[in-house]
Amino acid sequence: MKKYIRYFILLAFLVFLNHALNAQIYDIGVFGGVSYNKLIPEKNTISNTLFIRDGIGKPGVFIGMNYAIGPPKDQPKKGLDIKSKLLVEASYGKGGSYMTFTYSNPNGNKKTTEIEYTFYRGDYSAKLALGLKKFQFVIGPTVTNIFYSGMDISGVDKTRSATGDFASISIGYELGVGIEGDAANISLRYQRNASDFGQRFMATPAKINNYQIRLMLAYRIYRKHNGINRRSINWHK
Repeated sequence: MKKYIRYFILLAFLVFLNHALNAQIYDIGVFGGVSYNKLIPEKNTISNTLFIRDGIGKPGVFIGMNYAIGPPKDQPKKGLDIKSKLLVEASYGKGGSYMTFTYSNPNGNKKTTEIEYTFYRGDYSAKLALGLKKFQFVIGPTVTNIFYSGMDISGVDKTRSATGDFASISIGYELGVGIEGDAANISLRYQRNASDFGQRFMATPAKINNYQIRLMLAYRIYRKHNGINRRSINWHK
């Protein structure tokens, strides 16, 4: 998996370099939205005495900024007019999920504990955006940074720190579709980890995966047109 991640990052860098050399439009914008987060154990049966089950996910919110570089939209082209640009995004948000732990003792008795996890996260990505008229498709690698995580255990009033349960940095991927207007666009994104997201739960080794669905509204606040760039295949007089 790590080998594929390296190839993915290298490809993203080459796409970034190509767009940086041939860019004619530079956009800066802000965005925000709502998310749905869920933690999923890679395997449910950890041992003869412990069974982990993913519970329901939790809604969340996020805000961020983006930077896009690419060719201008008014380039004439025959046939299927697909335009590409590089989209760099950084966001800060709150999310979480529920997990259920079932413990069994040699006598056959079982105890079930539900834990509600909450985390504050930063998500950073460089994505390739492909546009056909107003339709847009985006895909690219992501880096997630967990700033803080806490857990509420059923039957216990006090919130406890869960910082050790999650990797401080994880690598993943994101893809999505959207509708792009003149200055605003709305999109639906799916993000998932590729490296370890959860390191351990309650001192029990277990790989925990995470996915996040985001509905976001973005608005452009600044645009700079670089004029004719003769390195670009899209330049015109």
